[in-house]
Amino acid sequence: MSNLEKIPVFFLELESLNKLCIDQENILLDNIGIIVNNKRTILCQILYKEKKLLRTPYSLMVNKKSLIPYRRVLLNYMVENSIKKYQLGLTASSI
Repeated sequence: MSNLEKIPVFFLELESLNKLCIDQENILLDNIGIIVNNKRTILCQILYKEKKLLRTPYSLMVNKKSLIPYRRVLLNYMVENSIKKYQLGLTASSI
């Protein structure tokens, strides 16, 4: 692992993410994380081949050259699926 850079991660709860997706059609998911049951998960880590999670403070270091573009489709699907389950009223533990 070389050339790792710390990237800022923006954590959103599902309610905020839902409002953001309704207001804007295209949102950039390259620095996104979600909060479910008071637990933070960095979703954008799946975009990078070379990455390192830092525990304190909870953040992500990545090699920006290792970005895999087609994984954005997968990340978009994960976010949309989580929002649909939230809109249906399913509990956070099933998301």
